[in-house]
Amino acid sequence: MFSVVNDRQRTVIEMVSFRGMTLAETAQALGESLGNVQHLYFRGLEKMRSYLREAEKKSSGKAEAKFSVSLLRKLRRGTKKGEEGEVEIVKARAL
Repeated sequence: MFSVVNDRQRTVIEMVSFRGMTLAETAQALGESLGNVQHLYFRGLEKMRSYLREAEKKSSGKAEAKFSVSLLRKLRRGTKKGEEGEVEIVKARAL
């Protein structure tokens, strides 16, 4: 699924979703403005959403498409760093 976004979008999405960084922290780490990072993040998510919608239409609701949508929902969840540095899910946001 990450093949539908460009490298910069993928990097930002990975930093925010998997490393638990905020958009501001990501911007600082990449040496980009916050506006650029926000643009990359939200446009990348929109590309992945569109891809998943099309995949779901083609598969007519097969389990694979449902799993992909579920995976994207997990990417959209807010994260919070725990005591030992691990990232835990704290709230979910709607697609």
